[in-house]
Amino acid sequence: DEVEEPENRPVQQDGVAQQLLGRPGLDEGVVHVGCAALKVLPDLCGLWVRSCRSQQEGGERRRVSRWTAVGIHRGLHHLERMTNGDNKPVLVVLSGAGISRESGIKTFRDSDGLWEDHDVMDVATPQAWARDPELVLRFYNARRRQLDEVAPNAAHVALAEMESHFDVRIVTQNVDDLHERAGSTQVLHLHGELRKVRPEDDPGIDDARIVTVGQDVPGPEVHLGDTDDRGVQLRPHVVWFGEAVPMLEPAAQTVAQADALLVVGTSMQVYPAAGLVHFAPAGCPVTMVNPDPDAIVGFESVVTESIQAPASEGVARWAQKMVNSSI
Repeated sequence: DEVEEPENRPVQQDGVAQQLLGRPGLDEGVVHVGCAALKVLPDLCGLWVRSCRSQQEGGERRRVSRWTAVGIHRGLHHLERMTNGDNKPVLVVLSGAGISRESGIKTFRDSDGLWEDHDVMDVATPQAWARDPELVLRFYNARRRQLDEVAPNAAHVALAEMESHFDVRIVTQNVDDLHERAGSTQVLHLHGELRKVRPEDDPGIDDARIVTVGQDVPGPEVHLGDTDDRGVQLRPHVVWFGEAVPMLEPAAQTVAQADALLVVGTSMQVYPAAGLVHFAPAGCPVTMVNPDPDAIVGFESVVTESIQAPASEGVARWAQKMVNSSI
């Protein structure tokens, strides 16, 4: 299941890489995994290699798991779905918990580290899953039920409506589906999705094993004993604290294609997600919508405009500005 990671070895381009040669927006990095050579962001390819590196590095040669190849293919497949066929200006949105708060979804930052009265360390870490998977499943079952009690707010709707004028690509830290329910068609979930589960032995990069509760598997709840076709227990498809972020690479590439970037509803305190803003192209206007005037601290050199307002109000102002702009 593992392949050797080559050291500065010349690479032959396979059919997949050959198809990518003329594709705009992709940098010239080349990664060789097994027999595949894929053109992707060079720096972030290293993240795949490092995150998938074997825990037992016996000897000088490093090893990477087969998930590296699968993950890179998944990221490139996502980018392919976001290809700009209409040649519209590309607006990229980085959204966080603040945009969903107005819909009634609470976050752990609202209550001194408690998420719906639970310590996040008890329900949102690999250690919590190993210690008490039944508690973790109950917690996410409740969060999934909560989604049926809330609706997209004006900020979600405004972003969806902008698709009539722009190529709007949303990279969200949120695990809810409010962007999709508002009508947005290009949404990348950096930290997973509440309505989906996957087998516990999958790090979250094999699309074939990520399934929707109530659609691909029975629902609305998931319990101990609910397994995939191999008999492996299903777990929430959510990136927990301490886990790698498989969609980081395609998220960075999405930001790198922006003609304008909006950062809304995020405290910019959670990394690596907060670092995505630095992948905006030179000269790309970056707008931050946040009612907290201190949210911009540390990002003054990157953010070109700060709108101190709740998400629903700030996004509406930004949207109107974009429609009237000449980008």
